[in-house]
Amino acid sequence: MLERLGRYVAAGARRIVARLAAVDLRSQRDQLERLANLLPAVHAAADRASASQGC
Repeated sequence: MLERLGRYVAAGARRIVARLAAVDLRSQRDQLERLANLLPAVHAAADRASASQGC
């Protein structure tokens, strides 16, 4: 999933929409924090995708 999102960002996506499924606010917050922690990795994957495409 991370590499796929990275390819979208490398192709020019400026926003990623994610749908969280949680039964309570604590679970929703935990999922949101995990998603936020993935953002640097998504950008790194985008950089790798751009480099492999010669951009």
